[in-house]
Amino acid sequence: MPSLLLLLLGLLAATHLASAQSLPIISQNPPSLRWEEVRTPHFRVIYPAGIDTAARRTAARLEAVHQADGQTLG
Repeated sequence: MPSLLLLLLGLLAATHLASAQSLPIISQNPPSLRWEEVRTPHFRVIYPAGIDTAARRTAARLEAVHQADGQTLG
């Protein structure tokens, strides 16, 4: 009996953890949200309108990291 209870508790915990994988992520962005894009030689950063400064900073950082990796890897 204790092993059956332990098995049921384990299955309950597993299904609870697995349910986090199927949350409706798409519903977090309303259809009215406008998307913009910053292109660099190696990346394309897509972001919601209104955070242009952060998007450009992210694109610049990605390019800097890409160039540093290219120099160390050859």
